[in-house]
Amino acid sequence: MKKVSLYIPCFNVENYIGQCLESVLNQSYQIDEIMVIDDGSTDKTVDIVSHYNVKIIRHQHNKGIAATRNTAFKIAKNDFVAALDADCSASKHWLETLMNSFTDRTIAGVGGALLEKGTASHADRWRAVHMIQNWGTNIVHDPPFLFGSNTLFIKSFVLRAGAYNTFFKINSEDIDLSSRMKAQGYNLLYNPNAAVNHLRNDTTTSVLLSFWHWNRLRYINLNSMHSITRYIATYIGKSSYFINTIIHPLQHDIKNKYYSLLFIDILLIFYYPLLNICCFILFILRSTAWKKKSL
Repeated sequence: MKKVSLYIPCFNVENYIGQCLESVLNQSYQIDEIMVIDDGSTDKTVDIVSHYNVKIIRHQHNKGIAATRNTAFKIAKNDFVAALDADCSASKHWLETLMNSFTDRTIAGVGGALLEKGTASHADRWRAVHMIQNWGTNIVHDPPFLFGSNTLFIKSFVLRAGAYNTFFKINSEDIDLSSRMKAQGYNLLYNPNAAVNHLRNDTTTSVLLSFWHWNRLRYINLNSMHSITRYIATYIGKSSYFINTIIHPLQHDIKNKYYSLLFIDILLIFYYPLLNICCFILFILRSTAWKKKSL
């Protein structure tokens, strides 16, 4: 049996981490090393984790999801490194299924399906419809990317690809890494039989903010982040994508008669541009301050 290191990235997840760890300890595949990488939590996350027989690695301050994942890959003692987000509960055969999916030496990573089980609130139901984190019910060779919520990578391949880009503090680190690994000729695989349940409970505000974070880096290119002119050009050039992003949920829910979700759809139309304007102003202020400092 090949040895596997597993890590859980954490930041203020006291409501979920217990269930997550219980599911990890109940896996049918024996895990050689279990690590909890705490990214500067200020709640009871670390206290809860301390009751389990796992390694706890702490960042003194919050560094972001990419840096947290890099910490795990840096210290993992095995070449197979699995990841499970703290707000997920894995099915018993989740890891076993992922391991059995490495049928080709060119496969660098395998990802499973995240299933939305929490539909108690309108926000949770909206997330389940508009923030899907799986590629369907069939095995997909070479998917667009592997969702970071539950994956199994070969450590040496990840490091050769340059690991995670620490620019990504909240999300999109999975898309970026997948893209670079595929560019280097590595194959990825999605297996829906490796399933995890999403434990997250959202409010209207939190789901709108999460959706904005999900999409904003898709129309602002990383190469534009160091120039105001490039930033504006990229922003305007991708305006059609931006408009589709905020209008599509409304169109989708009307078409499918999800009338209970329309309130959030309408809020999105106003909330999304407001956040973009605030982000744009902050970018200009930071750029101006940086130029003055460099003079």
